[in-house]
Amino acid sequence: MTTNSVSIRILEHITFAQVLEHFELLEDLEEKDAFLVGTCPICNKDGLKVNLAKNTLSCAECKKRGSVIDFVSVFKEVGLKEAGVILKSLLEGRAPSRADRQRSRDASKGRRRQETRAKQPPAPEASEEIAATVRALDVKMQEVNALVGQLVKLCGST
Repeated sequence: MTTNSVSIRILEHITFAQVLEHFELLEDLEEKDAFLVGTCPICNKDGLKVNLAKNTLSCAECKKRGSVIDFVSVFKEVGLKEAGVILKSLLEGRAPSRADRQRSRDASKGRRRQETRAKQPPAPEASEEIAATVRALDVKMQEVNALVGQLVKLCGST
């Protein structure tokens, strides 16, 4: 079975209500007409709206939207393929295998490492280089201001 056919099978057979119940999030939401509304489990702010008829999710706060596959990918911090594995396991009525869980953990670790690197402050030598550049620009700005002052005097005396 191809990845695409697995995705289609998942989207056809798993509802958001089942997924939210599996992750113990359903009880935090309120049913209004054909929607579940409440606090978004991704950003923890009110604004979540799950369209039960279309089987889609959107959050007015964090702007996340999509299918059950998209939701599991963001919520579990895994790629779409790993999210598909998790949902396929749920669809088949079994817990993800040890290998499935390990792949998900490995993917999450890699993503967290990238996020951590992106959040780190610049290296000290980069900070020193930036500070030196700012000081040089400040000196140049003072020189420009002095020249402008001289031009004003020359123009005013003629």
